[in-house]
Amino acid sequence: MNGTVSLGQASQNEALVPFTINTAIAPLNDLSSLDRARAEAKANLGAATLNFVTRPSRSFNINGRYRFTRFDNKTPHFERTEYVRFDQVREPGGSPEFHGYTRNYLDVDAAYTGLPYTSFRAGYGYAGASFTERVYFKSDDNIFRASVDTVGNQYISFRSLYERSQRRGEGFHQAVLETAGEQPGMRHFDVADRDRDRVTLVTNVMPMGDIGINASIAWTRDTFLNPEQSRANSFGLLSYKNRTYGVGVDYLPGDVVAVGASYNFDNYGGLSQSRNGSPGQQFEDPNRNWTTDEDQKGHSFLAYVELRQLVRNTEVRVDYDYNKYNGRYIYATGPAYSPTPSAPGRVAQLPGLSSEENRLSTDLRYFIRRNVAVGVAYWYTDYTVNDFALGPPGETFLSGIARPAIFEGQVPDSAINGVVLNYFYRPYTSHSGWLRLTYLW
Repeated sequence: MNGTVSLGQASQNEALVPFTINTAIAPLNDLSSLDRARAEAKANLGAATLNFVTRPSRSFNINGRYRFTRFDNKTPHFERTEYVRFDQVREPGGSPEFHGYTRNYLDVDAAYTGLPYTSFRAGYGYAGASFTERVYFKSDDNIFRASVDTVGNQYISFRSLYERSQRRGEGFHQAVLETAGEQPGMRHFDVADRDRDRVTLVTNVMPMGDIGINASIAWTRDTFLNPEQSRANSFGLLSYKNRTYGVGVDYLPGDVVAVGASYNFDNYGGLSQSRNGSPGQQFEDPNRNWTTDEDQKGHSFLAYVELRQLVRNTEVRVDYDYNKYNGRYIYATGPAYSPTPSAPGRVAQLPGLSSEENRLSTDLRYFIRRNVAVGVAYWYTDYTVNDFALGPPGETFLSGIARPAIFEGQVPDSAINGVVLNYFYRPYTSHSGWLRLTYLW
């Protein structure tokens, strides 16, 4: 058994930032009208962990883990008479409440290993949290799982896992939604009631000593519940699912040559619902509901060839990596958006998303001595992408997408010049090379 405990404190007392930097909005109340002009923010922090392992017999063991975290927000409350919502709209009131939480995580696994090469496991997990100023003041997630693993056999290894979890919220607090101007049926997906089923299967087959075949399946389905509201008045994420399938093969006829290839298919989907209604009669009209049905598919293919000592003191590896993505958001609207009761909803579907990447890489090392090598590497990458959110508008209804002012007035098929961190939305081709010196000890 072992554990840790840590305590801390955080504080910040900078001057309060302006209500908005939008010059189109008339100045709000002077900051001097507030209780204070500086943040006076402070919080107490606490964390603890506990790990427990026992093996009462050679074929049975239990592992347990517990983690506790707390963010106790001590920032003093202050009143305000106005605030700016989304940096666009002035709203009355809106005195802030400061977020805090306490989280508890418990995880226990029991395993039976009395059969050759095989283990049976059963486990229970608990994730509980208490919040301030959330839709639910408390959330409990109970997780049950079972698995069977077979490893060590000369010809086959197999891993399987099934997991079932149920998350339920307690202390529903509608006033939090009202203060934010949200629908009473809105549920935030990180604390909403949810049922989850997850299955994972992985197998490796070795029919001969120099050939290995692997396959995997991962499947997850989330169903979000809203017992306080009807289906028509439930908003936010309603369901989510993903499927992943993979297969691969490796061929190692000796110490000189290694060849392999693998293919993966990923499919993600989610359904969410919202309502476009101004305060008043529209706010409560289910005919103004609209849904977003997400469908995303990804394909990836990898292949490699590795040559060791084919030429004296050399190692060569060639890799090819291909990735393709297609996505689409399908919108559906209620009767309030139809010009007549018999006409379809007036919704303009956005075009699909797609990207494709090809990468070829080579890596060569030559050993001058057993522990010293010089090398050279080269990467070739070709990338194409089509994204309605960041690319040039292709249809009239897309012309309203915000674009940098410098690009306004350009012809519709012109490309926007720019790169977002970790996300490329312009096609490109790149050539990269390295020289390398390696010393092993």
